[in-house]
Amino acid sequence: MSQDNDGVDDRTQMGDAAVLSFDRLNPFSIAFWCNPDNTTSKIIVSKIQSMGNVVGYQINHELSAGDHVVRVTLRNACNDNIDRETSGAVLVAGSWRHIVVTYDGSSAASGVLVYASGSSVAMTTNNDSLTASIDNNIQFQVSGRAGANLTFAGLIAYVEVWNRAIVSQEVLQSKNYPGSITRGLVGFWPLWGTASPEPDYSGQKNNGTVTGAIKGTTEPPINGIFTVPRPELIHAF
Repeated sequence: MSQDNDGVDDRTQMGDAAVLSFDRLNPFSIAFWCNPDNTTSKIIVSKIQSMGNVVGYQINHELSAGDHVVRVTLRNACNDNIDRETSGAVLVAGSWRHIVVTYDGSSAASGVLVYASGSSVAMTTNNDSLTASIDNNIQFQVSGRAGANLTFAGLIAYVEVWNRAIVSQEVLQSKNYPGSITRGLVGFWPLWGTASPEPDYSGQKNNGTVTGAIKGTTEPPINGIFTVPRPELIHAF
């Protein structure tokens, strides 16, 4: 299963949940599978404003010098933020890749790491000056930010969020068995397709509201069954 977003206004919003409202001193990790179209500057996951100081956090897919890179921003204001991106291509248009972003709560750019398909990748730091809060009252969102702004074009599946920085061994476990790392898990959305609510299997019950997205035609190559049953199996009994 996966969710196909058109890059125009498709998105899934999980609400302004306290467990997803990380500030600059809070460690956290976000994992997902994605398969982008050949487009630029689209946001995969976010909890960030779209106007004003644009306070919050976001993970982008961008085309930089011909490379499909992942860019991570934790932001209070224009000059008060952490901004890092992968130093080379980690995404491939039309192909599935597993991405994990971890942050250690240090308020330093070095505390942001990206793993692609299970391996840590080199990073380029664009800005390293975060001194104020990144907390906000905006919804956590898959594809875009604060509504239909910069929505992602392509397929997304198995979004996981933890309230800690997971380690390299757990990154591989997330890649192969989504939903199986339960310590600190505060959000897990397989992204079954188009129906609302999109269930949150973390136990936090922050179910998503789907706007526009359709069911994907391909699935990520996971190696095992995760810890929740498919909805069609639930409904069969």
